[in-house]
Amino acid sequence: MVAHARQAAPARVHALSLPGVAARGGRGRRRGRGGEISTGTRGGIGRLVIEYSREATADPAKVYTAMVGAALLGLAVAALVGIAEFALSRRAA
Repeated sequence: MVAHARQAAPARVHALSLPGVAARGGRGRRRGRGGEISTGTRGGIGRLVIEYSREATADPAKVYTAMVGAALLGLAVAALVGIAEFALSRRAA
């Protein structure tokens, strides 16, 4: 039973892999691929993180700026969802 779980683990881990991790040259992956942008939006936060990480040798502050911006945007959206949930749950009760 334990051996079977060990054999199934790589498939599960591969399914949960991040696109940015695959860019490091994993087996069966194309090298130089920074990640996959699902919408292809120019100027999106994900694209900025990828583009700025390529320029990180010259100015690492650009990468951190994009990462902090993404984190703050995530916190703001989570706060809005929490406020909406609180307001709607009070109205229903």
